Amino acid sequence: MAMSRGKGLGRKRREHSIDELIELGMAKLMELDEEAREALEEGNRAAYLSTLRVLALFLKTNASLLAAKQKLMGREKATLDLAKILSSMKKVVLGLARRRRK
Repeated sequence: MAMSRGKGLGRKRREHSIDELIELGMAKLMELDEEAREALEEGNRAAYLSTLRVLALFLKTNASLLAAKQKLMGREKATLDLAKILSSMKKVVLGLARRRRK
């Protein structure tokens, strides 16, 4: 008799809606933003840069989820463009870096 690995261990796996995933992503973005600000205030450049990399990844993922949601809703032209989001992220990062220098 072969045993299955990991699946069917008596727990029912819940599937999340796209809205729930977007909310989870936004919450994580807020957490990462706080971590980045704290690292910047402490002068921990390595932690700051590491957190920004993760933040950028979550931002890209959330933007993809938003685009997928809009596509599912039948909107061909997405009002949210990933390039615009990443551009605004760059502005935030530069603003934080300037604030640190002052």
